[in-house]
Amino acid sequence: MKHKYIKSEKYNKIIKSLKSYRYTSKRIEILEKINSELSEYKTRGIKQVCTDGINVTACGVSDTVGNEIVKIDVMINKVNNELLNKSNEKNILDKAMSALEDDERDIIEMKFIDKIPTKLIEVSLGYERTQLNRKKNSALEHMYAIICG
Repeated sequence: MKHKYIKSEKYNKIIKSLKSYRYTSKRIEILEKINSELSEYKTRGIKQVCTDGINVTACGVSDTVGNEIVKIDVMINKVNNELLNKSNEKNILDKAMSALEDDERDIIEMKFIDKIPTKLIEVSLGYERTQLNRKKNSALEHMYAIICG
């Protein structure tokens, strides 16, 4: 049985990425906003910024509140690197999702992104549990083939 143990090691990364898809999308929006603000600060001639809880390890000196004071250029590089990584991760998933058939994409979105319970997905799409699992496993296999080659 090829599909019996679909949660093998090779699918864990895809499943984890799918489950954090909404977080990744929101994080990209936040990083774009931060990047825009930092660029504006730089054009005003501001050379350092307090991170206010933004994780910037080993980039500067901590102030009395525990926030870090970092150079704008260092912060811009840090934000751009994270933005690039998150955007690449999202683009890879988007590419794999767009290659799926509509019903497979619906199942993947409902199961992993929207986190809808399996029973509700069955009722909503009109599949029995075994059919739903086969389609989900098939979709994960297609995504794995696209992402991992």
